[in-house]
Amino acid sequence: MTVDALVTDLVEAGADRLEAVIRTEMPGSAERALDWLRGLTGSGRLADYFLHPTRFPMVRLPVWAIEAEAADHRTLVGDTIYSTMAGYYHIRLLDDVMDRMPEAPLELLPLAGLFHLEFQSAYQPHFPAESPFWAVFRSRWLRLADWTVPRPAGKAADGTAPRPERDGVIGTVPSVDPDAGEQLLERAGATVGAVVIPLRALTLGVGAPDRFVRWEPVVLALARVEQWIDDVVDWQQDLDRGQPNLLLAAGATRARPGEATAVWVVREGYRWGLATARARLDELEPAARSLASAPLAAFLDRRRAALAALMARTEAGLDQLAALARSFPTSSA
Repeated sequence: MTVDALVTDLVEAGADRLEAVIRTEMPGSAERALDWLRGLTGSGRLADYFLHPTRFPMVRLPVWAIEAEAADHRTLVGDTIYSTMAGYYHIRLLDDVMDRMPEAPLELLPLAGLFHLEFQSAYQPHFPAESPFWAVFRSRWLRLADWTVPRPAGKAADGTAPRPERDGVIGTVPSVDPDAGEQLLERAGATVGAVVIPLRALTLGVGAPDRFVRWEPVVLALARVEQWIDDVVDWQQDLDRGQPNLLLAAGATRARPGEATAVWVVREGYRWGLATARARLDELEPAARSLASAPLAAFLDRRRAALAALMARTEAGLDQLAALARSFPTSSA
């Protein structure tokens, strides 16, 4: 069995396991919980979200680091994948509730308790309390939790995120904080940093802790690129909702004086954002190549191709939007 086939089997088993736990342990809220989980996918199948070929391979990356030993440690790999799935849902639920996403109302927040329990308890049969694994678990998980709490900067008097104003057909957030970029980078680093928890588990569990040292910087760098790409693609949605966004924060300092944030994005920011993502992938290539991982190399090739295809599809539309933007007067930034 190939490592990809093994991961597919274990993700599908993890999805079934999580659904069974939800139905058994939280029967009163199970249907609402499962409706939310299914809503995150295009197919309604929980496993498809984690197996989608264009998404960040959060369950695959740690397995790629132990590819040769994965089949011989099926139980450990399966529990680690299951933990990652539950941990992702925990993070996603908290983020969506904090961002006031209508798909995740405040009433769903107690589900975070179940997701956290499943995330942590999956590791307990494999790592005793004195294992060095728990130091990484603790530091990364608590850093993520700390950065999930909104920072005061950029908040309105009532503690909510500033709502966007509208300027004709082009949205703008005049109050974007030019200093918010550094905080957003820290927040993104804390969020994506949780991916090293399953990496530490698998490399330590198969007796190859040195691999963690070599893979950790590559995994973190790749996760940051994926966060950047997400923010570039989602810029308009985040602008409309007044949500934190790395590209929009960059626009607060890179836009021309008096230029609306959205005008900067359509004039040059979107292209610059995708070009920046491509450059960061290229910078990552030598370190990734040193790991001699065929699945990782193939993923990087797919990401570069996807970025090129995305730019090709949107180029004409950006030109049209930029022409439209020039017909509107600038607004204060």
